[in-house]
Amino acid sequence: MDIWVTHLLDRFPLTTAVKFLDPGAEFKKVFEGNMNSSQPQKYLPKIKETVDLMKKEDFLLIVGSPIITALWCSIFYKRFGRLNLLIWDAVQQKYVKRSLA
Repeated sequence: MDIWVTHLLDRFPLTTAVKFLDPGAEFKKVFEGNMNSSQPQKYLPKIKETVDLMKKEDFLLIVGSPIITALWCSIFYKRFGRLNLLIWDAVQQKYVKRSLA
């Protein structure tokens, strides 16, 4: 299983998500820095290309713009018929696993 970080942002530390990595694995980071969520179509080709590299058991670590997140989730679900997510729980201050089929 791989964990794909959809948008790396400093304010969401990955330290609490490390426990979900397989031994010797690293996070696969897709986008970093500022993103213009008013132009989501700009990111669509990269998202589609990245999902094509994923496996059904992989997880998306969801961070950033809701519209960009919606693109990630819809494309992943369309390809695999399920969603595997790591989402930030603001109350617990850590990432939690969520799978939807």
